[in-house]
Amino acid sequence: MAVNDLIRKANEPVELTKEQILEIARIYKRPNGIFRFTHYVDINTKDGPINFGKVIKPFQYDMIKLFHDNEKSILLASRQMSKCVCGDTKIKVKNNENNKEFEITIEKFHKLLKKERSNAENILPSLETIEGDSKFIETLKVNGYSVKTDEGYKNVISTNKTVKFDVYYLKTENYELKCADTHVVYDDKLNEKYVKDLNIGEYIVTESGVEKIIEIIKTNEKEHMYDLSVDSDTHRYYTNGILSHNTTTAAFYILYESCFPRVKGDYLIVAHRLDHAQEVLRRIKEMYYSLPKWLKPGVEVFNKTSITFDNGVRIIAEPTTENAGRGKSLKIVYCVTGETKVKIRNKKTGEIREVSIKELYENDEFK
Repeated sequence: MAVNDLIRKANEPVELTKEQILEIARIYKRPNGIFRFTHYVDINTKDGPINFGKVIKPFQYDMIKLFHDNEKSILLASRQMSKCVCGDTKIKVKNNENNKEFEITIEKFHKLLKKERSNAENILPSLETIEGDSKFIETLKVNGYSVKTDEGYKNVISTNKTVKFDVYYLKTENYELKCADTHVVYDDKLNEKYVKDLNIGEYIVTESGVEKIIEIIKTNEKEHMYDLSVDSDTHRYYTNGILSHNTTTAAFYILYESCFPRVKGDYLIVAHRLDHAQEVLRRIKEMYYSLPKWLKPGVEVFNKTSITFDNGVRIIAEPTTENAGRGKSLKIVYCVTGETKVKIRNKKTGEIREVSIKELYENDEFK
């Protein structure tokens, strides 16, 4: 089906049944209506769309509730949630400069980046260390390397070292993996599954295809773990040959507020890099396509950096600059990364300061 066929034109009339009118009223009633809306939205996977309401995770419910309950909220999260493996886990990596491919443990890869930064910064020109949150104790930004995924090699954005987690041991017919309890793998239908929820006899996706689980054990060990942030729509990559997972929830919530706005105006998605903001906008578009026409607002503008609906809402994707959001009637601002700069004003002193979202989150001065 052509994209234009999935878009409701601006001011296009749609005849509603009595049940559809009642359902719209139910969905509009917050907060329960937000979760009801999940059952009308699909998220895309390699093998096709999956209904969001059927696969939504508990932490995603918590995120949606956070957004709804707080006019101003800061959520400190990785681009890829619930994905941590032990340091001896092997990944396949490519040096983008010379196209050399090699296999390395994820811990050694993390250490390699630290060493290259100190000895040859020109290899990874934008590598920098950032203090972690309660999960991450060290994050290294990465340029110049890709990791093997089920869709080919994809750029690595960062490598992360975590606090110690309980270790789970997973074994299939040809592969084995040590990881955290909420490490995400994929079943034979590409549904996300926590390792702790897997059972012997179930099937998961590996580099060699779908394989049966023959052993799953919670050990008595605790270890520092590692993960990668991957620049792709799926955020998946292979760890020890097993397919593992890596912003869907925020995109869903912005779409809901766009379809059922409490306030009209501009919704700004801002990130350190424009393509990261566009990634969120792209997810919103894909979710919009999946809605039945009677739930869709009409579209006036639909391009790579903005969507304008006929109900008075405009969604805009912009990079972080001093002009971001200027001249716009901002009602929602979604900052993708902690490095995003914002200007704040002290209500008591009137002082205006520019700080990053990460500083705003971590500094007790602003609480």
